[in-house]
Amino acid sequence: MIEEKKFNNNLRIALIKKDYTEFNQIIESKEMNSIGVNSNKTIYYVKYPPKEPKWVNSFFNDNKKLKELYSSNAKVLLLVKILITENENRIFAIFFGYGRSLMKKECIEDRFGLKVVLNSSPKGSIRKIKKTELVNNIKKCDEQMPSISSINDFEFNFDGDLIEEVTCNSRNNVYVKGTICGGDVLVLNQNVNIEKIDEFLLRTYNQYILDTYKENFEWIDNIKSIKDNELINKLNKELINLLNAGDEKIKMAVPDNINWERIDHFKYKNCDNEDDVYIKKIIDSYREKIESIEQLKKSRVKAIGNQNEEEINSWQVYECIVGEIRNDNKVYYITNGKWFEIKADFVEKINKEYENTPIGTVDFESFANKMDVSEYGEKEYNEDFVNRHSKDYLNLDRKVITLEHSYSKIEICDILSKDKKLIHVKQYHGSAVLSHLFNQGKVSATLLLEKDFLNKVNAKIEEVLKESGRIDQLNDFIINNPNEYEVIFAIIKYDESRLPDIPFFSKLTFCDTKRNLIKLKYNVSIETIRKN
Repeated sequence: MIEEKKFNNNLRIALIKKDYTEFNQIIESKEMNSIGVNSNKTIYYVKYPPKEPKWVNSFFNDNKKLKELYSSNAKVLLLVKILITENENRIFAIFFGYGRSLMKKECIEDRFGLKVVLNSSPKGSIRKIKKTELVNNIKKCDEQMPSISSINDFEFNFDGDLIEEVTCNSRNNVYVKGTICGGDVLVLNQNVNIEKIDEFLLRTYNQYILDTYKENFEWIDNIKSIKDNELINKLNKELINLLNAGDEKIKMAVPDNINWERIDHFKYKNCDNEDDVYIKKIIDSYREKIESIEQLKKSRVKAIGNQNEEEINSWQVYECIVGEIRNDNKVYYITNGKWFEIKADFVEKINKEYENTPIGTVDFESFANKMDVSEYGEKEYNEDFVNRHSKDYLNLDRKVITLEHSYSKIEICDILSKDKKLIHVKQYHGSAVLSHLFNQGKVSATLLLEKDFLNKVNAKIEEVLKESGRIDQLNDFIINNPNEYEVIFAIIKYDESRLPDIPFFSKLTFCDTKRNLIKLKYNVSIETIRKN
């Protein structure tokens, strides 16, 4: 007897939020085909006629033999209602092809796939992570290891990174074995078809509701999803005010990791050919002030492919917003159309660490806008400050060192003091600017511990002193032992406090930088340059 060959299907599974109890609440449009499988399952799909790929004509000059080639985008969505307890049903969605675009994204339960994966995997079985570096200008990153590893083997900042997705090797015989991937959606290969799917979804749900992930991954709850509609409405109103005011704490970005090589351009309201998502252009496209979140949800950003100029992905404008709001001594964060609350004791920990930072002792004069801001900025301020105190300070602003075997240019600091202070100055213009400031200080201080770089720095100091006619001060400014130096971050800001009032995620970035510099045996301080 020939044994039947097992065939694994690639399953992409989402759990639907409790509020959505009927299939018609979930699908994006009623203008699609459907097949009722039975009382608890329905298949939704969209037919696309095959099209000749754009490159047959544009690259191969309409080669007749290639005219037989056609491509099509399949979109299939299966919705399944499962009885999970005696009195409760939950709906699951399974996508095939581009089927995810057939349903409303806001229906999907946050971190469903992530919790299933972490509940199924021991500590040391991670293959790949996707994360958003909240402390680094909302940077999205993928990291992959050549063999299964623990989270400590990745460059993961437990205080400043938001984990989006994890790929693990599951050794859980009760649930599944093999490679599984989870973020909001669970992705895995299993010998399961439509006849066996009910039992498998029930097992998956039971894996989701476990809390065994807390043994090794409890920190993922430092940032938790907000489900209170009243609070979400309150935060959305505040968000609208910030968008209308052009507040720099709010940005926009494509919410997913995408294949940029497949993207030709983006389209959004009144903008048909853009190379990225620009917040100012989107906000300016509304003729009047934004009045409701619904306006942001109705407007879409579309990614247009570079083959057939077809729309290959789209997002609500609302889903493209990223930023933070501080309200009632709490910190909230929005990304991908979802609001998160930062755990109170985590906020307290970071605030305390920031508040315990020594205040810099440099007696900076106030920053006065003598001319238009575009003409008088930190460059001019640094020049004025050093000119008034030339015996004690040297202006190294924009005096860069080029690294060997690299095109990277490193700025030592903005101002060097003869009493061993490396001063980095930046005018406040939101979290992105501060991320750059703190990173600049960390990179420079790290490289100063390398002899070759230190020699180049001292050569640059000598060059600058010669140019300014102050070569007699060389011994005052030459750097011998970098560990004797203090790294000072000076922020130009409308702020009466000597400790700068900065956004929470900027505090996260700063505290991460401070810890790294202290490990390298530097002293670290921060202070405000008061802006009039």
